[in-house]
Amino acid sequence: MASKIVLVDWVDSNCIHGWRPDDCKNDILATCRSVGILKYVDDDKVTIALSESDCDSIFETLTIPRGCIKSMRYLRVR
Repeated sequence: MASKIVLVDWVDSNCIHGWRPDDCKNDILATCRSVGILKYVDDDKVTIALSESDCDSIFETLTIPRGCIKSMRYLRVR
C-alpha cells in the first residue's frame, strides 16, 4: 500500500517562562509546520507518523486537533 505524505500547517499554544510584565495582549500562538505519513483522519484530529516499517509498525506520531490545522497538502513522492 502506498503511503500518503502530508505537509500540515497548524497553530499551537505558546508558553513564556519566568517572570514578566502582566501584559498578555501581544502574546502569540506558535505557527508550526509538520511533514509526515498520514495515518489517521477523522472530524476531530489528524495523526501523522515520522516513519513506518514493513513489519506493521510506526515510529513517533503527532496528533493534531482539527481546529488547529490551517492547511494540509498531500506531497508527491518521486
